[in-house]
Amino acid sequence: MATSNKGTKQQGAASADSNTTVRDRKDGVGNRSASESLAERCQRIQQRADAAEARRADLLQIATHDLRNPLGVILVTTTMLAREAASPQQARQIAAIRRSAGEMNQIIEDLVDASSIDAGGLLLGQDVYDAAEIVQEAFAAATASASDKSITVEANIADGLPLLYVDRSRLLQVFSRIVGNALRFMPKTGSLTIGAERIGQAVRFYVTDSGPGVPESQRPFVFSRRPPPERRTCRGTGLGMFVAKGIVEAHGGHIEMTTDVARGSTVSFTLPAMSGDRTEV
Repeated sequence: MATSNKGTKQQGAASADSNTTVRDRKDGVGNRSASESLAERCQRIQQRADAAEARRADLLQIATHDLRNPLGVILVTTTMLAREAASPQQARQIAAIRRSAGEMNQIIEDLVDASSIDAGGLLLGQDVYDAAEIVQEAFAAATASASDKSITVEANIADGLPLLYVDRSRLLQVFSRIVGNALRFMPKTGSLTIGAERIGQAVRFYVTDSGPGVPESQRPFVFSRRPPPERRTCRGTGLGMFVAKGIVEAHGGHIEMTTDVARGSTVSFTLPAMSGDRTEV
């Protein structure tokens, strides 16, 4: 009987081992099936995302092309009409039309540039430029932009600024977006300072305003692609500062904001000077 019991136990153990092996094989097959199923789902999700991105890009290209042409006509026509305005009232009306068309054109530019930044394909036409001259151009443009408010615009350009290898029009675009963002939230009176200074082998550009500052809850969104919820009802796309950040980073630079709710804000960006820098053209 003892032998019989031992045999029975051995058979039971063998059967248990066999069942375990079968279960292990089934579990392995199940795990592979689950992995394949998960991989297939991930692939389908990626394919849908790629298709959605392609549709978005096509829609953006069509929309911007179809909008740019009539806007160009409006801008050219209003420029001609402004020269022949019969009265101050007519001149103001023409200026309002031109200003609105300009805002729409800026929205289109921001949409296109934001898409290029997302795709890592922002194009730069770089050459050698005097940093001081770029600030002077930005100052002149800011003065014109602030002309409909009682805002004092000042320039503060340090001596001995180096040469930069940059895309001049893109840097002026950065200034335009920073200044435009400041003016949008400033009251009708105040001050705006545009300046530049040398810091080691780099140039620090800055725009300081006396506006209301940025609340702490909104600061993480300043350079974000999406504005904070409380500002999504404002005019425009809210992409201006995102585009400015993308342009600065494409030049190998860095942009940041310091702000005080009671005293205003300073947006500054730093760009590397040319290697073997000369201070004169």
